Amino acid sequence: MRAPGAAACLLIGLVLTGCAGGEPADVSVSEPPRRPAQPAVEPDPPRSIPDLGLTPLPTPQQVQAAGGGGRVDPFAASLVPGASVQSGLGTEASGLSSESASVDASGNSSGVTLTGVLRVGGQQRALARSALGSGVLCIGREGRCEGDRGSLLPQGWSVLAIDVQRGCIRLARNGEPQAPLCMA
Repeated sequence: MRAPGAAACLLIGLVLTGCAGGEPADVSVSEPPRRPAQPAVEPDPPRSIPDLGLTPLPTPQQVQAAGGGGRVDPFAASLVPGASVQSGLGTEASGLSSESASVDASGNSSGVTLTGVLRVGGQQRALARSALGSGVLCIGREGRCEGDRGSLLPQGWSVLAIDVQRGCIRLARNGEPQAPLCMA
């Protein structure tokens, strides 16, 4: 059994010594022809920047130092002082009813202030604020959009139309259309 292992070692030794070979053949290496020396090119002197009258932007540290604190969550709904918003609760929870809603200077008795209108994926939406909070209104009963729990409108109110071009919404109180409510 030793014969195959010894033969393998002998064979590997012969291969390695055969690969080592003798002295390499004398090979002369020719150098590539030299190029004529080119005169050294001096870099252009730095160009002066013309005064365009522009004010340099402030550094990030200057911007942070200039800004005040702000809200903890800038995307949280802004509350009207004295109002409490509880998700999923109607107007009864806030103490408002369609009869107790006050009438503002424009004759709007819904207590809603329209702050914006927009079109989202072919649907018209209105941004509004009321004593119940601020949020989005959609066309339909109580102005609720898909997935909304609470409502910005008092009970009995609904959104009939949203006119994005004019910046107005049309509300109805107990099914009776009211005057358009437009952004100020």
